[in-house]
Amino acid sequence: NMKEVNAFKGVYIQNRQGNTYQPKVKVLVSRDNKNWTEMGTYTLAQASETAAQRNVLREFSFSEVVEAQYVKFVFPDKNLGGENHVALAELGVFYDI
Repeated sequence: NMKEVNAFKGVYIQNRQGNTYQPKVKVLVSRDNKNWTEMGTYTLAQASETAAQRNVLREFSFSEVVEAQYVKFVFPDKNLGGENHVALAELGVFYDI
C-alpha cells in the first residue's frame, strides 16, 4: 500500500543472497485493493546463472505508465533451493521517462 495512487512505469526487485533466490515473480497492480491488473511475469534468477548474476537488481518496465496505489508480488514457484519461502533484499516501483 503506497498510501495514495502513484504513477509508475515498472518495478525493481533484488533477490536476497543464498539458496532463497526466486526464479519468477508475477506483478499485479490495483487502485482499490479489489480489482487487480496483471502486469506480467518476470524472470528473477535462473539455476544456470552465477551468484553474482542472481544478485543483480532487476528492473521490469511495463508497456505503459500505470496509476495504482497497491502492488502485489506473487512468487508462483519454489525458490532455487527447492523451498516455499521468499527472501528479498529490496523491491519497489519506479517512474522513468
